[in-house]
Amino acid sequence: MMKIPDKPMMDAPEIAAFTAFLAARKPRRFLEWGSGVSTIYYPREFPDIMWTALESDEAWFNEVRKRVMPQVTVIWLKPPEYYDLARHHLGKFDLILVDGAPKSRQQCLSKARSMLNPGGSVILHDASHPPYAEAARANFERITVLCPPNAQNKRGLWLLDDPREFTV
Repeated sequence: MMKIPDKPMMDAPEIAAFTAFLAARKPRRFLEWGSGVSTIYYPREFPDIMWTALESDEAWFNEVRKRVMPQVTVIWLKPPEYYDLARHHLGKFDLILVDGAPKSRQQCLSKARSMLNPGGSVILHDASHPPYAEAARANFERITVLCPPNAQNKRGLWLLDDPREFTV
């Protein structure tokens, strides 16, 4: 059995900002790209949120799904299904966290904008990483820094609102 930490893989200020945001926004349906400690930790704190987590690593998926609360659904998908969800009709969400599969985050941000309920938002973790920041700016009109990156790991949390219109 893998060792799973007690707290999400976020800095203390990021955990505080994310917890405060969940408490204030009170989303009913939540989608998380990249399951992990947050999939275990936050649903315990917020049992009224129906939580769906998508995971691309099968071994990690098998560990996480053993530890989740009943209101959590964890789904294992290999890329490109992980981010295009072509055969999966998950519905719309009030809040989406993009925090997994570094090579797929740009595609996840693009897909996320079509999966939001009216007034829904996306939170991007590790937002200061240039390719993620570029994808956020390309897909969303409004970006709010929930937690700035720190000097050591340069992560940060961004709130993304107002998805840009799709262009063909």
